[in-house]
Amino acid sequence: AEITILGQENVKFGNIIEGEKVNIDFRIKNTGKGDLIISNAKASCGCTVAQLPKNLLVPGEEGEIKVTFDSKNRIGEQRKKITLMTNANPHIKILTIEGIILPSEN
Repeated sequence: AEITILGQENVKFGNIIEGEKVNIDFRIKNTGKGDLIISNAKASCGCTVAQLPKNLLVPGEEGEIKVTFDSKNRIGEQRKKITLMTNANPHIKILTIEGIILPSEN
């Protein structure tokens, strides 16, 4: 199995106001000959959640990893990693999201 990220592996979401949530979808494809198994999608902190639509993609199949970043109680530059554990070689694929959180006016 082989995992290919369709689009960017590092997404910059720009400036947002503290408290806003950002949703980013990473499109992936199994470009290998065997079934791609994604055993885990782990974010570097609790403020970021990664959801897998399913954990097995047959050869040629595409899928989506939905990432939600919650900027509550965070200010300034933020860079979060989502680590995908797969049966591909290499076993680990890292996606990153980054942006700047501005203080809210309240």
